Amino acid sequence: MRGGEFSDEEWKKFWRYKVIYVIATEDKVILDFVITDPKPPSSWLIPIFKRIKQRLGEENIERVVSDGDTAIIKAVDAVLPNAVHGFCIFHQLKNLTKKFLEKFDNIDDLPTWGATLYEKGQKLIKAKNVKEATKRQKELEMVFDDSSARGSRRRFENKVQRFLKDKYRENIKHLKKGFVPSTNNVMEQIFSFFSDFTYQAKSFKTKSGLKNWAANTFNNWNHRKFNTGKHSGLSPLDIARKKGPPPKVKR
Repeated sequence: MRGGEFSDEEWKKFWRYKVIYVIATEDKVILDFVITDPKPPSSWLIPIFKRIKQRLGEENIERVVSDGDTAIIKAVDAVLPNAVHGFCIFHQLKNLTKKFLEKFDNIDDLPTWGATLYEKGQKLIKAKNVKEATKRQKELEMVFDDSSARGSRRRFENKVQRFLKDKYRENIKHLKKGFVPSTNNVMEQIFSFFSDFTYQAKSFKTKSGLKNWAANTFNNWNHRKFNTGKHSGLSPLDIARKKGPPPKVKR
């Protein structure tokens, strides 16, 4: 926060920035997107979920995975009350690994104490319910309390402890609501595809210009064939067509 009032020029810069909400399937097929101001109310996202509901049918939408955005959660509750909420933990696991790689050269070569800490940290982040998360957190606290580390190792352990405590508090809020953790990294893969072009979006003067750019990029993604992996030679649309329509969900 800051004191004082915004100047006219500052207001212009503030309103220039936009965010893009994207909906994609597990097969990475981009279904729809909307451009809004930062931190929009849930009412701004309800139309996009209504469009998806009409296209796919509510009975075929079993789970909606997001990064825990409040606006998304409220919009899903309003439009898809029967869908299970999932919160993405891909970045949490990625950031945990990053912290260890900053200390050690290779995850496979961790010392015994480091391997124990890394394994228990992963289990905490992946906990599927409140009971399991609380159990994992207590196990970690015992590890930290029993440690007799000094110097750089102690500083590293304190750094990891703060990080995991923060993730525990963050995830426990979702778990108490019945949300389920998901390691699906669809969002990460989609946005890494056009991250190299992000600087172009910063120069757009109009919302329509940004919308056209995003639409073209997403259309390109849906038809772009993967070069490696089990889906090599196939695009997200090819994969979705190959799998066929989802089975009807029994209620």
